[in-house]
Amino acid sequence: MRPVAESLSALYLAEEPGAVLGAIAAVEALSSGRVRRPERVNRRTGMPERDGLFCARIFGPTEDLRCLCGKLVGPEYAGQSCDRCGVLCGERRLRGERWGHIVSPMPLIHPRLAPQIAAALGCRAAELLRVLRLTPDILADGEVTPPAEGGRIRGIWQLAARLGEQAAGLLLTRVPVTPPDWRGTRGDPQDAGYTRLLNRCVRLERLLELNAPQIILDYEALMTQEAFGRLHAAVGAELRARGPVIVAPHTPRAAALLAAIYERPADDGPRLDYAAHLDAAGDPRGEFIRLQLAGRGSKRQSDLLRRNYDRWLGPLAGITTEVGFRRGFLAQCKVPADCRDPAIGAPIWATVEQLDTQHVELVTDPVMRGLKRLALPFRAALDLCQGDHVLSWIDTLELRLARCPPPMAEPVTRGEALPGLRALTLVHRSVTGVQDWRWFDGTPLAGQIERLRLVLALGRMATLPLPWWIGFMGRHPRLCVLDIELGKRQLDLELRRDGEWLTLRVRIGRALVERLAMGDTALATSLGGFLIAVDPGSIVSLRVDCAVSWAGEALTGLAAALRARFGALLTLPAIT
Repeated sequence: MRPVAESLSALYLAEEPGAVLGAIAAVEALSSGRVRRPERVNRRTGMPERDGLFCARIFGPTEDLRCLCGKLVGPEYAGQSCDRCGVLCGERRLRGERWGHIVSPMPLIHPRLAPQIAAALGCRAAELLRVLRLTPDILADGEVTPPAEGGRIRGIWQLAARLGEQAAGLLLTRVPVTPPDWRGTRGDPQDAGYTRLLNRCVRLERLLELNAPQIILDYEALMTQEAFGRLHAAVGAELRARGPVIVAPHTPRAAALLAAIYERPADDGPRLDYAAHLDAAGDPRGEFIRLQLAGRGSKRQSDLLRRNYDRWLGPLAGITTEVGFRRGFLAQCKVPADCRDPAIGAPIWATVEQLDTQHVELVTDPVMRGLKRLALPFRAALDLCQGDHVLSWIDTLELRLARCPPPMAEPVTRGEALPGLRALTLVHRSVTGVQDWRWFDGTPLAGQIERLRLVLALGRMATLPLPWWIGFMGRHPRLCVLDIELGKRQLDLELRRDGEWLTLRVRIGRALVERLAMGDTALATSLGGFLIAVDPGSIVSLRVDCAVSWAGEALTGLAAALRARFGALLTLPAIT
């Protein structure tokens, strides 16, 4: 570890006051810039926010020899800072070496310096903490007494004034922010601690500008000090747990073990062999693989993934979202529509079982041998089915429809490209225009699936042809379950085949129940209307479940209408 990095670690890990004081002096002189905002990465652009916790101007470029905006690219610009984005054209490794700092509007007490500060004031460390919490007063001779009327010397500003010239060496006004590569990319406790401290500092700074009453300032100062204490504990714990990054050498043996995993992604044997090889090298991924293969979720497992997230994603880091690991390797992810290079052909794709993308060339690449579940916009599915591809290993498909019926649906509904498909989800969330499902009825694709799921907007409830869908199940005997989700799970319907009979189950979500309980009669009428349209002779039971208590005039009226229609076939939740 470089000397400057040793200084930064010492500030959070050192036990001796002298080492902490030396670290404070070194870190303040070597900071690369002030962090002013708690934001991390812009969700729209994927770029670090300026002056935030991942800021490229402070911590260094996110790509080798490229500034953030792309104006300076290549070795000929190495060492120059862009006049547009302000980011250095250099090596990405700088993000593991450079740090920033947070400016505190009040002096802060480092936990390891509390005994030395207390000694300078003539009291004990435990009493100093009580004074900071504004409970007692501290007298000139260091005696701590119950607060007198109006108070004497309490709070951090008064303590700093008592310290005089010693305050500059014992109290902090700059808090170092560890390099981004020292922090995980998935909810690292360090980021949470820095966010809390930044928010407190911004609030206190604004109160000072407004000349707020001293009692408010003292309280905010106490909250800021406590935020720094929690940050110090979080960063220290992470740095102790992280230790040196150990990566198993990429030897021919390791390459052969990985190749066996990518060749047989469904087999656990090669994964266990690779885990044993990593354990022998001290690489923490071996432990992670074993924990996931054991099927037991644990904090240790999530900590390992958080600390090594980008490294284990390899070439897919930064181009995938909604990532999930299973059995120690990448198992599910989404490739955003604006991704220009999805790393087609990268061996790491072999373990992916669930993929959301519009890149047909990625889906059809031979490396995707573990893929089972696929999500596509209808346009991409059409391109897939119009080719000569046959993906017999795909058993689950989600199609996102811009229009219903979609144009040129016949190549998709033939089902020739996906002969192994057994579960299909059709998503059409539009609340305007036509929604006609007859384009799907009677097609080979409808005839081969066993489970169908529709995802619709809640506004489609009034026009939902539930009797038609009951008939649809009758015309497609292989279909066992039909799920209809309206309004992001505000309302779920399940038609299930039980031998030759059909059962209907309705689940009403919390948000919808609350609207009905508040007297939304139009909504209650729509809900009751499409349920009452069902012929009681076409089902053997109707069960209605509620996420919360069934109460209110609208719900009571709905219950009465359903009882009158379905009689003994109906099961309702308790009505309060």
